[in-house]
Amino acid sequence: IRSEHFEQISREVEQSNHAHGMECSYYELLYAKAILAFSESTLDVIVVEAAMGGAYDATITLRSSNKCLGVVVTNVIVDHVHYLGESVEGILDNLLEVLPSPEAPLVMARNQ
Repeated sequence: IRSEHFEQISREVEQSNHAHGMECSYYELLYAKAILAFSESTLDVIVVEAAMGGAYDATITLRSSNKCLGVVVTNVIVDHVHYLGESVEGILDNLLEVLPSPEAPLVMARNQ
C-alpha cells in the first residue's frame, strides 16, 4: 500500500472514530485501517492475525463476513486470563468464537 493511500485511510478511520465518540485502541484503529485497505484492493485472500483473539478481538468482525474462509489457531497458552478464561480449554472456547460457522475449516497447532 502506498504511504499516501495509507494516510488517506488513516484520516478516514480516525475521523469516523472521533465522529462516533468511540475510544478505539491503537490495535483496533490499525485493524480498521487494514480492513478498509483490503476491501478497496483486488486481493483474493488475506490472512489476519488476532491480537488477543476470540470474542473480544476486533477480528471477530470477520466472522459475519462471507469472506472468512476459516480459522487457524496456533499454540494456546494461558494468556489474557481476565478476558479469555483461566484454563487452556476456556481460552480455546473463547478463541473459537471467531469461527464463522460450525462447518468452517479449522486448523489447529498441537499444544506443546
